[in-house]
Amino acid sequence: MVEIRDKKRTCPHGSGAIDIAAIFFGEGALLQFHSSMKRVGIIVVAIFSVFPGEISASTAQKLQSIIIPSIEVVEAPIGDVAGLLQSKSSELDSSGVGVNLILDVKPEALEQTVSLCLQNVTLGRAVWFLAEIAGLDLKVDRHAVILVERTGMPKPRDPEFAPDLVLKLRTIEIPSMEFQDTPFDDALQFLRDLANKNDPDPKVERRGINIVKIPRRGLDDPAVSLRLNAAPLGEAIKYTCALADYSVTIQKGAVVVYPTPVKADP
Repeated sequence: MVEIRDKKRTCPHGSGAIDIAAIFFGEGALLQFHSSMKRVGIIVVAIFSVFPGEISASTAQKLQSIIIPSIEVVEAPIGDVAGLLQSKSSELDSSGVGVNLILDVKPEALEQTVSLCLQNVTLGRAVWFLAEIAGLDLKVDRHAVILVERTGMPKPRDPEFAPDLVLKLRTIEIPSMEFQDTPFDDALQFLRDLANKNDPDPKVERRGINIVKIPRRGLDDPAVSLRLNAAPLGEAIKYTCALADYSVTIQKGAVVVYPTPVKADP
């Protein structure tokens, strides 16, 4: 199932220089520029000429200002999701142009499916999460965002400063919840629903939180069983993830859960 609910919104941005790296990666991250395209196994979501150079201000602004109200993707081919995000960026862009997205990966990488559930998220962050879930890197060219195969080990998932999200995790109280041999993905969705239901924010569009799962490669997640009463949302997420051997951090304004790294023997 692939669904994006339509609603056009924009978020303000300053009139000064735009921090391109912050659009995707946040403080201290590496922004790579792409000046040539490999031809093996490339899937072009949109056909156009690519010129080396700096990112255009309009592209950077669109990655920050185009807000996707809601996206729900369950086990969809990565090429379909990339094409969907590009199409919706055009629909939500007042100029009708949107942002070009390209998959430059080997054919076998296109066979993987991804699941993604987000609300009120910028286009830039949605693309970043897509790349993380698929285990890909991002390169930004003058006229496109390009998803390429990852080289080397991913960076440590250090938590980022997100006071509004931390406040929600501490103050949203879950009156009761119970899982019994529940698939981990279903448990995460139940937590998303509980967050929306129990968030006291008076503005409906701001209720709830985003939870993004970076999947475990090559292994199925265990089912989880848990019963809690009167627990803060953050603790409910922590306990649920621990049962499935996942760790929790905060990145790009979302709760990101990822397989707990295996500790090397001393």
